[in-house]
Amino acid sequence: MQRAKWFYGWDSKKVLLSHIKKSYSQKIGETEYNFHCKRSSMRTWNQLWTVWEIENDKIIHDTIISLFIIRSSKNRWGYIKTNEENFIKNFVCPKYMLKMAPTKNEQWRNIVFRSYN
Repeated sequence: MQRAKWFYGWDSKKVLLSHIKKSYSQKIGETEYNFHCKRSSMRTWNQLWTVWEIENDKIIHDTIISLFIIRSSKNRWGYIKTNEENFIKNFVCPKYMLKMAPTKNEQWRNIVFRSYN
């Protein structure tokens, strides 16, 4: 498993959060996909949970949950990103977001649901 990488370069937390939630396009194979942040929620001072719709030609192909862990280092703000397929089990996303995206990791979802009981 490849270790996730930190990305830095933003002057403030506000600017970083705006950057993270901005829609973007990415080419995967021969197809250009658009990623749109549909919901976001700060759960603690450093956990930004997001739900993304992935589409091309106005057809939604997938919906995913992502977690951005943010921090400041040497006066620059940065993030590390993970998604449901490789979540760290100690992080619990907002329950309503689980209903917005299909299950990608059954084990992690079970841990999240148990934490709410």
